[in-house]
Amino acid sequence: MALLKCNECAKEVSSSAVSCPSCGCSKPFSGQSLSADLSKGMSVKERRAFQKAGGKLLLSKMQKLGMFVLLGFVILVVKMCNTPLSPEEQVKKDRSDLENSARYTCQYFIEKNLNDPDSVEYGRELLDRIVVEGQSGNWTVQLKIRAKNKFNALVPAKFMCKLSYDGKEFRLLSINEVK
Repeated sequence: MALLKCNECAKEVSSSAVSCPSCGCSKPFSGQSLSADLSKGMSVKERRAFQKAGGKLLLSKMQKLGMFVLLGFVILVVKMCNTPLSPEEQVKKDRSDLENSARYTCQYFIEKNLNDPDSVEYGRELLDRIVVEGQSGNWTVQLKIRAKNKFNALVPAKFMCKLSYDGKEFRLLSINEVK
């Protein structure tokens, strides 16, 4: 806790005081600044009280450098996120989005037909999910799962969904369990 002079009456006031006990000034430290070295021994509560009473805390050179580096990193990340994709990358991303949408559509209909939909576990490897685009917007999705049967045992199963895509959404044509 540091003792600083009040701007109104020039008497010493604790840096954690909200107002001056001598003159009652609500902002006894307005216009005063504390360097990082002087505020180093202060608690967070004392620093907040000092700032509420009108004081200003100055940053050390390392704090300024850290903030500059952090700001530069944030600008770099934002710039990278807003960089438009090349046409090839956009086609690849669109294709990946369509494949994921087809998988989720198939998963939805598989879960809808299970005894215990909450027990389903999908394949852990990428090869467990196969998405193939056929002719005229028809897709075939094959998923390996494990789910509880009527006897509460986890059993593996493989499902094949045939979907149609009209440019906006997938519709289920058929779903079959593959043995």
